[in-house]
Amino acid sequence: MSIVGLPIVLAGVFYYLLNPLVDRLERRFKINRTLTISAVFVIVVLLLGWGIWSIIPTINQQIQAMVHALPEYLSHIGRDINGLISQPMFNRFQDQVNHLTDLASKELSQRSSAYVKSTVNSLGNVLGTVTTVVVALITMPFILFLFTA
Repeated sequence: MSIVGLPIVLAGVFYYLLNPLVDRLERRFKINRTLTISAVFVIVVLLLGWGIWSIIPTINQQIQAMVHALPEYLSHIGRDINGLISQPMFNRFQDQVNHLTDLASKELSQRSSAYVKSTVNSLGNVLGTVTTVVVALITMPFILFLFTA
């Protein structure tokens, strides 16, 4: 039901959004309803394509800037932590800090494998959701056309 339900719901929403436009264009220009619906579909697809085409370079630029700046951020964090730990007031706690660091590295090692498994599982869920949405977006215009025709 989830595979069929999403395109039907999307088609219903777009029907109520686009039907007044189709009716007005049909009455004003005296064009066949099927041709009017096709023209509205083409315009909507072109607007969506233009929107996606214009936003991709911005996203790409931001991702590249983040990847470029990440090593510098990490080195600043490392320097700040090392500067904090090397303060003279922490010398008497050095053995405890070393012990806690060892425990933390072991815990991080154990948890990282769980995080990797969780990440792979989540990526599978994301890909499944993306596939469902893509299938819905592909089938929705056909259902919408049947609603409006």
